[in-house]
Amino acid sequence: MLSLRMTTTAVELVIFRRFGAKLLVLLTKRPSDDPDWPDMWHYPGSIIRPDDKSLDEVLERLQQHEIINKFAFWPKFVKVNVSQTMRGTVVQLIHFGEIIGIPQKGKYFSVKKLPSGFIKSQTKGLLLAYNAFTHSKKL
Repeated sequence: MLSLRMTTTAVELVIFRRFGAKLLVLLTKRPSDDPDWPDMWHYPGSIIRPDDKSLDEVLERLQQHEIINKFAFWPKFVKVNVSQTMRGTVVQLIHFGEIIGIPQKGKYFSVKKLPSGFIKSQTKGLLLAYNAFTHSKKL
């Protein structure tokens, strides 16, 4: 199926967890009927919809529908990134965070060993969030 290519703005949320010396990232799998990335792994995100009143509203929607677990702290804004995807240009508002408990959706992977089928257009956003997260934990 061919998707309409356009420019969109998305709130992206990279969830990390430390496991000993390893840093893990929470990824979820897209559905098998996804028109662009079927069965591919990604970090949670959502376009900003016309009726969204704030970025907090988008982050709350991500927490309720894609992550389920409560945040350990309110997600931290990292940087704006522009990426080219199969759907067109995406202005990504990259955030990082942590959740409480075992994830009800998705699975943790080592940041240094992402699964095959990770959506490549999210690589730079993941690296930006990784650098910001690791820097914040050294402060």
